[in-house]
Amino acid sequence: MALTGKSIEEKIYNFLYGRIKNAFGVSGLMGNLFAESGLVPTNLQNSFEKKLGYTDDTYTTSVDNGDYTNFVHDSAGYGLAQWTYWSRKENLLLFVRSRNQSIGDLESQLEFLYQELSTGYKAVLTKLKAAKSVREASDIVLTQYERPADQSESVKKKRASYGQKYFDKYAKTTGGKSSMGKTITTGFISATINGINVDSSIKCNADNYNSNASRNAAFVAMHYTGNSKDTARANANYFAGAGRNASAHFFVDDTEIRQSVALKDTAWGVGAKSYKHASCRNANCVNIEMCCTAGNYRISDKTKENAAYLCAYICNLLGITAAEVDTYVLRHYDVTGKNCPAQMAGSGNAEWAAFKARVKEILNGGASSGNSGSSSGTNGSFPATPFQVKVLVSDLNIRSNPSMGNNVKGQTGKGVFTITEVNDGWGKLKSGAGWIYLENKEYVTVLGSSSGSSQPAAPAKKSVEEVAKEVLMGDWGNGADRKKRLEAAGYNYAQVQAAVNRLCK
Repeated sequence: MALTGKSIEEKIYNFLYGRIKNAFGVSGLMGNLFAESGLVPTNLQNSFEKKLGYTDDTYTTSVDNGDYTNFVHDSAGYGLAQWTYWSRKENLLLFVRSRNQSIGDLESQLEFLYQELSTGYKAVLTKLKAAKSVREASDIVLTQYERPADQSESVKKKRASYGQKYFDKYAKTTGGKSSMGKTITTGFISATINGINVDSSIKCNADNYNSNASRNAAFVAMHYTGNSKDTARANANYFAGAGRNASAHFFVDDTEIRQSVALKDTAWGVGAKSYKHASCRNANCVNIEMCCTAGNYRISDKTKENAAYLCAYICNLLGITAAEVDTYVLRHYDVTGKNCPAQMAGSGNAEWAAFKARVKEILNGGASSGNSGSSSGTNGSFPATPFQVKVLVSDLNIRSNPSMGNNVKGQTGKGVFTITEVNDGWGKLKSGAGWIYLENKEYVTVLGSSSGSSQPAAPAKKSVEEVAKEVLMGDWGNGADRKKRLEAAGYNYAQVQAAVNRLCK
């Protein structure tokens, strides 16, 4: 069946929508394909062009006419999805040849991609068909289908932003509504934040906000109430009345945090006829109002501290890291230009810089007061080195130094690891592979002291044959990244690869 559309991207969208029937799923998938190949079906991985001495076109032609015979085993990413692992490249080659088409044929690659999803990645396809946001679909493709070494929050947001462009451009023809950020289905939170129980007993009048079953939020917008002196309770009471034409999710003062609007609903806090900010709007942000508790239209230090803790709590909910606060935590001033919060408005405002620094500090664990609710807790103290930890997730990043940033070397996989040094919540792997973050209990359990150098850094928990099967399913990545991850997890790379070769015979 011939592809339909005026451009390559439109043809890809129409083909995928015809199979997946979900604009969110299609757009999230396309955003990842764009990140991998720019939606160019003949794309040869850039780093291999010089190494192999080919361009996209000459590589494709040489594979097609048989002059180049190492397509399957050269480890070069190729095509829409940058297929890299030898068995997937072999399957692609056999598939297109069965259709008497070029290896770079767009329609053949799309058919092969869907065949992969329908057979080896059924769970991914099911989730794409049911996705309720571009971000949800994009994360699924990134972490369960493409599986690059860097799956950080910044990468997730970047790929979702690519997908959002396709959604905004094409979804109107196939149904759906625009979305961005993380899907929120939470209503009123039950949490203790900086020692204060969040109170939602006084709710906003339905006349003052938009009700949703769910929505997608990416930003936090900070405000001040602009009164001579007021309280969170007084503001909650005011917006419980009809006809206010405005609202906020939260009001904060020295002693109370009041939630007025459910997080899944759209508060009217940053609406305007024109905007300074490119993408923050009422629909995709959480609005927090700081009360003028100090009098004379000013916010007290205690209110700012409570607001910083609340802001950090919402950041955790939305997946905003400390490194991303400057991008996703905004003032009303940043969104529309309104002088709000007045004492924090304007460029280069030191008070606003201090507020954001406090939010970052709390997100990084520099918080003395315990918050409870959605948090699972942290590992706050560690035994003397060397000691062992159990990694509970398959994709914990290994970094070249003990800090966040663009320094990901690979991922651990699940298993037990020996830590030889601790630096600010980061643990150095005995294997020498790098550093892992130890403080998140959802990712890591501290087991206790190691008995010494005779213990391997990561004792293997599965047989070599079991791991080889996981390799064939794509669970351990490709090339040098796979080798690093296997060795970091305590497996002998040569033994695993030999088992893989046996299984493929």
